[in-house]
Amino acid sequence: MRNIIGNFAAFTIFRLAILLVLTASFASAATWTTIDPPGSAGLTKVYGLNSTGQLVGSFYDGHAIHGFLYDGGYSTIDVPAAVMTVCTGINDSAQIAGYYWDSSFVSHGFFFDGSTFTTIDPPGSLLTVAGQINNSTKIVGYYIDSSGAHYHGFVWDNGAYTTIDDPGGTDTRAIGINSNGNISGVYSKQDGVELGFARINGSFRDVIYPGAAGTEVWGINDNNQVVGAAFNNVNNSVGFALVAGQYKPLKYPGSKNSAAYDANNLGNVVGYYENSFGQKLGFLRTR
Repeated sequence: MRNIIGNFAAFTIFRLAILLVLTASFASAATWTTIDPPGSAGLTKVYGLNSTGQLVGSFYDGHAIHGFLYDGGYSTIDVPAAVMTVCTGINDSAQIAGYYWDSSFVSHGFFFDGSTFTTIDPPGSLLTVAGQINNSTKIVGYYIDSSGAHYHGFVWDNGAYTTIDDPGGTDTRAIGINSNGNISGVYSKQDGVELGFARINGSFRDVIYPGAAGTEVWGINDNNQVVGAAFNNVNNSVGFALVAGQYKPLKYPGSKNSAAYDANNLGNVVGYYENSFGQKLGFLRTR
């Protein structure tokens, strides 16, 4: 039987004290900062951050989608000859993962070490999306297999690929990975309903936001705290963090929709929100 995150056995007083400290990082008063690179046409998403506060994501300039790095200032990151680049993760060495479209609009993953781009395509894949990267330079993602019918998650480790499939679903998208190799993502059931998962020490556990029609899980930090988005029946969304078995909504003040894409070990969170004008802008939530 699958584990459902949120159903925990009793903890010792010592463990409970630790969990209370971790929970406080999300429960305490927070500062929300909009992230929107110069030249953006109102479509920015922040997908990853590291422990030093560097952020990565993508923005649309009215002509194309570009990746970016924010480190006190904005730097555009484009895979050479690509028609679109999206940066999805950054580790503490400032190594970046993401995906791009080639001139035929086929998606490929990439690893960027600051000077060289390495393409990531699992054998037999028709298209690939790379997600986040950990401090051991392992990258997760997902691909469509040669049948064209199903998504499979994967871990890339210096050119070697390991397939990750949630046993409860027909399709799996691996999106987040922490320094311990634990993985978060989304899987689809046969009826098409999407649910989040966290793969902790090799065991898959469901992440289901209470009352939601669908749940997506994106990031996972080294404390195994996960963040994502919960959707209602008309596809409106709210970001959330799952901390010590408790679901905590993360909604940019005054926003219509929001999603949380990554969290670092300090409890800082990145994602996007939709404002009253319909613009989608990135955010950084700090304690």
